Amino acid sequence: MRSRVQSIAERGRITSGLYASKKNSGPNGAFQVGTLRIISGNGWGWDHVSVSLERRCPTWDEMELVRGWFFEDGETVIQFSPPRGTGERVNYHPHCLHLWRQHAAAPELPPSILVGPRTEGVAAGMREGGKANG
Repeated sequence: MRSRVQSIAERGRITSGLYASKKNSGPNGAFQVGTLRIISGNGWGWDHVSVSLERRCPTWDEMELVRGWFFEDGETVIQFSPPRGTGERVNYHPHCLHLWRQHAAAPELPPSILVGPRTEGVAAGMREGGKANG
């Protein structure tokens, strides 16, 4: 996690009321950037950023934008979906998503090809009925 948040987020830091934090609090605090409501902190070996909007969940692009404000480019950041029926699932706000990074170890990532092709040229060829070369 960045030791200081990007300036656009810092300008949106909430400095009064229930979620107030001081400017020298680093990435810890609550922020309002446009319609994005953000709460960020670290503890118990984890970095955590929650992102919410009033009427809908954040999009992938919005989550990636916030990710860049709070996390270093080289850090792996995860969104979890805990197992059902275990009591580990928490839905405190219907339009909130979370970004997590564990301090102790970087998680192993699946091969990117399992997500999709890396280049637009390959993706365009697949859409046109071509075959990707591996």
